[in-house]
Amino acid sequence: MIPPVVSDLSGADARCTTQLGDLPERLALHFAGIGKPTFGELLDALSRGLSELGVPLWRTFVGIETLHPVHSGRTVTWAEGRIDTRQRDREGVTRQPDYLNSPVRLVDESRAPLRIRLNETDSDMPTLAALKRGGGTDYVIHPLPFIDRNRTAVISFATQAPDGFGQRDLDRITAAVAVIGPQFERLAVREIAVNLLDTYVGPRSGRRVFEGLINRGDLLTVSAAILFADLRDYTALSERMPGPATVRLLDAWFDVLGEPIEKQGGEILKFLGDGVLAVFPGADAQEACRAALEAAADTDRNFYRVADAANLPRDEIEYGIGLHYGDVGYGNVGTRTRLDFTVIGPAVNLTSRLQDLSKRLPHTVLASAAFAAHVPDVMIPHASHDLRGIAEPVEVFTLNSAR
Repeated sequence: MIPPVVSDLSGADARCTTQLGDLPERLALHFAGIGKPTFGELLDALSRGLSELGVPLWRTFVGIETLHPVHSGRTVTWAEGRIDTRQRDREGVTRQPDYLNSPVRLVDESRAPLRIRLNETDSDMPTLAALKRGGGTDYVIHPLPFIDRNRTAVISFATQAPDGFGQRDLDRITAAVAVIGPQFERLAVREIAVNLLDTYVGPRSGRRVFEGLINRGDLLTVSAAILFADLRDYTALSERMPGPATVRLLDAWFDVLGEPIEKQGGEILKFLGDGVLAVFPGADAQEACRAALEAAADTDRNFYRVADAANLPRDEIEYGIGLHYGDVGYGNVGTRTRLDFTVIGPAVNLTSRLQDLSKRLPHTVLASAAFAAHVPDVMIPHASHDLRGIAEPVEVFTLNSAR
C-alpha cells in the first residue's frame, strides 16, 4: 500500500507568500511577456522557479486529458531543464496497463496527493520502477486543482536528493500546485475549445469562430476551388445493408476522401448524408485547383478501401465529384441561436450540380470551365449540359485519361 503524502492543500494560497516568495509574481511577469504560454513553457518556468527556491527537483511531469477525436490528452515532462511533450492516443487509453498500474490512476480516483519514497519502496508500477532505476529517491504526485474534475489532470515531482524532499520542499510544492493549477486549466480549456472547433467546424473556420466572428450574416467573399463529392446509389445500398455495415461504409468513404482533402490544404465544411462539401481557399487559383484535383486523384486511388470496409464487391459502389473555382460567401448563416459556418453562393450551387451530373455520365470527376482553365493540361472538354437551377448550359470538362 502506498501511503498518502502528508501535505494539506487547504490554505495553500495563503501560504504562497511565505513558501514561494516572489515566485507567483515572477511567473505572472514571465508569462505576460510570452503572451500565450504552452504547456511546456508553463512547466519549465514552474520547475526552474522551484529549483531556484531550493527544491531539489530532478523531474516534473504533467498529464492532462483533453477532448480530441484521436488524442486523449498530452503529457509534458521536465527533466533537468529539458522539455518533452507527447500526445496520448485516445483509443483504449484507460485500459492501457501503464495507466491502470500507475500513480496517475490512484490520484485520479482518490483526488488526493500521494508521496512515495522511492528508496524505501519496491513498486511494480512501471513509472515508479523507472524513476527508482534512474536514481530517484522521492516522488510526489498531486491532482491539479481544476474546477472541471471530469478529466485527468495531475502534476508530479521527483528528486534524486539522498534524503528526498524535506517538509519545506513539500509545502512549497503544495503551494506551487495551488498557484499553477488555474494556469494549466486555462490552457486545457483553450485547447479543448480549439480541438472541438477544429473537429466539428474545421480548422480555418474554427479559428475564425474562436476569434469572435460569430455574428449571423457576417460573410467574407473569398476565391476558392470548391469540391462536392457524393456516393452513387447510397440510398439503395443503405436500404439493404445492416446498420453497422452502413456506418463502416460511411466512415471509410469519409476517410478516403477527407484525408487527401486535408493533406492538400483543403477544409471540409459539410457532411451532407454521404456527401461532402470542401473548399481550397487561395488567391493563387492554379495552386488551389491543383490541390483540389490531387485530392480527387488520391480519392480515386484509394476508393477500393470503401468497398472493402463494407464487404461489397468493388464494382458495386461508385462515387462522383464536382469541381469548380469561383467566389463564395464564407461565414455565418442560421438562426439567432444556432449558426453554421459555411460557404454559400452561385459557385457552390454550380459545384453541387456538377456532382449531380456525374451520376448520369460515365465519368467520376466533372469540372467547370472556370476550374479547367487553371489546370488545362489535365482537363478536356466533354460537352455543354443543362444543369438544374442554372440559367445557361454549362461547359463541362473531364479528366484527360492520357494525363
